[in-house]
Amino acid sequence: MFGTSSITGRREVGNLIRHCDRLRNKEPDIYPVIKLQIGGFAHRDERVGWVKTPKFAVVGRAPKGNTAAATAAIADDLNDAIPF
Repeated sequence: MFGTSSITGRREVGNLIRHCDRLRNKEPDIYPVIKLQIGGFAHRDERVGWVKTPKFAVVGRAPKGNTAAATAAIADDLNDAIPF
């Protein structure tokens, strides 16, 4: 679950939804495996500096019939520290 009310967060969720729609149309029996990362941009006001934003990276695919295999494959990756 991911909740956001920021413009950059909603924009990234929209990008993820579009990617999932394209994948569903191309390969309807596949789920994307998504990893939350930190993105960002340099704010136009130099006093603000670098602004961190959410970034969803597609790191793999899993068949809809066998989600347990994908879960086992990324279990170690889910034990990382939350960076904020």
